[in-house]
Amino acid sequence: MAKVKMSYADHGRSARFELDGIDITSAIAGVRLDARGCDPCVIELELARVEALIEADADVILPVGTTQALMRLGWTPPVR
Repeated sequence: MAKVKMSYADHGRSARFELDGIDITSAIAGVRLDARGCDPCVIELELARVEALIEADADVILPVGTTQALMRLGWTPPVR
């Protein structure tokens, strides 16, 4: 299971997210934290949306944070 670390600064107005020690802050669009009693916390991270309309051969370049977050969550990038 992936380890997520959330850090807040500036009285909660600034946040940093790490997934298995890698900063993925730039790839996060939203977060939901569910903490109930003695149960383990559930953290739901919404990744920033990347949209592209491709009508020809092209290289798709994802931000480094997005690529690292997706790979930590099990995505395998296509072979070039």
